[in-house]
Amino acid sequence: AEFHGWMAKVTSPNNNEQRETLVVNDIDRFYPPLADWIHDTYHFLPHWRMDDGQISLAEQSGGIGPHVDNYDVFLIQMSGTRAWQVGRKELSTKEEMDRMIEGLDVRVLENW
Repeated sequence: AEFHGWMAKVTSPNNNEQRETLVVNDIDRFYPPLADWIHDTYHFLPHWRMDDGQISLAEQSGGIGPHVDNYDVFLIQMSGTRAWQVGRKELSTKEEMDRMIEGLDVRVLENW
């Protein structure tokens, strides 16, 4: 995976082709109705567990890849289809650091 600002190029594990993904952060700060919806829908969560509203646009088979977040993530599929995978095993800090691809702005893991 390569990251250039908000753009990621990820090599597809299926056919070794690179696919692009655009991730836009802080959408809720620029679109107040989204901020209101997040607050109204998830009011039961402590504010420290929320980060921001994001939009991800990806080519077919594109995506950020296996990565680690330090906060709760709620995914809403707007259109199209995607096979989402969520890790079921909790990683120790050492295991996470050992599997992390160096030099990226996002904590992407090898060997998903």
